[in-house]
Amino acid sequence: VDVTSKNETFNDITKHFERLAKNTDREILEAEEMTEKMIEETRSDYAKKEFIHVLEELKKIEKEHKEYENHVFEIFKDLKNKSDISQSRTKVPQIEKEQKELDKHIEDLLFEVSNFTKSSMDKALADEKRGKVLIASLSAIIFVLALALAFVLTRSVTSPLKNLTNAMTELADGKLDAEIPAVSFKDEVYDMSDAMKIFQANMLRAKKLEAEQEALKKKQQQRQNELNQLVGIFGSTIGAVFAQILESSKNMVGQAGNMLNQSSSSQEMASSVALEAKESAANAQSLRAAT
Repeated sequence: VDVTSKNETFNDITKHFERLAKNTDREILEAEEMTEKMIEETRSDYAKKEFIHVLEELKKIEKEHKEYENHVFEIFKDLKNKSDISQSRTKVPQIEKEQKELDKHIEDLLFEVSNFTKSSMDKALADEKRGKVLIASLSAIIFVLALALAFVLTRSVTSPLKNLTNAMTELADGKLDAEIPAVSFKDEVYDMSDAMKIFQANMLRAKKLEAEQEALKKKQQQRQNELNQLVGIFGSTIGAVFAQILESSKNMVGQAGNMLNQSSSSQEMASSVALEAKESAANAQSLRAAT
């Protein structure tokens, strides 16, 4: 009746069914290939298990569809060969039953896939929601940790810098025994602290040298004062000695003058004595001659 109403011939119906059968077979094969690809690519055990089940059901549907096609082609063959139509009609209910079972099997599989897709989507949405919550929580934690880290880093930089500044101020004020703060991390602040320690050591060394020079200068000044004092004492002593020598010289000159005067007197006296002696000798000679 349907063929007559559609003005289709038996060959047209056969070709139409063959095209539908081929398309169905191709779609089943494509579905199997897609399922196999999903089995290889999925990382979820739950999804892999579901895809394996879907692949098994597709294999069953493929087999059932082949049987259904073979039975239909047998009827077409009987009709084409004009075999007993009554025998062909007895096969129609079986084919219809197979078609209904095949349709039900496909519908059940589609329903299962649809439910799995829906549950997967719900799970994905739930995972996405949990992921968003997790990301928000992690972001908050990271933000707090970043603030804490920034505070720690700031403290690790500002506190040592402040301590170094105070120590430098004390050094500038002349407090060379000021304690240079220690730095935990080997960074620029550590280099500054190390440089300040070297600067402090140099200043202490310079102060020590200055103190030694001052002590040496005081010692030299003391020696100079002692030398000046000795020179003064020696000078005063020599002056007194020279004064005594001068006084003695004056006395000696006076005594020499006196001695010279006395010598002149003695000489005169000697001359007088000699003259008298000469007269006495002349008198003696005269006396001798007279005698």
